[in-house]
Amino acid sequence: MGIFVKNWMAVLFIVLSSVVGLGSPTPVPNFEVWKQEQIVRGQNEVVKLTNKLLMSQSQDHQLIAKAQSQKIFNRKSDEMRQADVGSLLKQAQQNLEIAKELEFDDYLELHMDQLMSDPDILKEWLGNLSKDEVVEAFQYLAKRGNPTLLPPIDVGAHPSNQQIKAN
Repeated sequence: MGIFVKNWMAVLFIVLSSVVGLGSPTPVPNFEVWKQEQIVRGQNEVVKLTNKLLMSQSQDHQLIAKAQSQKIFNRKSDEMRQADVGSLLKQAQQNLEIAKELEFDDYLELHMDQLMSDPDILKEWLGNLSKDEVVEAFQYLAKRGNPTLLPPIDVGAHPSNQQIKAN
């Protein structure tokens, strides 16, 4: 079972950041591309918040020196601002670690509804999967409980009118 299924709240940012182009169907990226995107987004967020915290600390140091010379300093508000950025940074670091641990089941959990709603997207996606990923996708559908939700796909096979005889 994937980490998403185990800890869905912690990867909520991934779900929200994965939703693009809600009005039009977009191709579903393959698992490796999707996972790498999640890791890069997580890394970017960690870097952004680390820089923000460092800038805040640097500015606070300059303000402290200036305020102490003028006897006007509100240490509590500055500490609270740093604590807020620090807690956001901690959450971003946790999200990054979760992104690094994402599994194919997590990917399927996020994309299956889109895949099931459009046969053309599903055909394209299936054509890009490895054999192992196809097997995992069918196992996922079987665990989900209703593999009959698959949309009809014309694969060029024609039904036979002949009776099949068992030996």
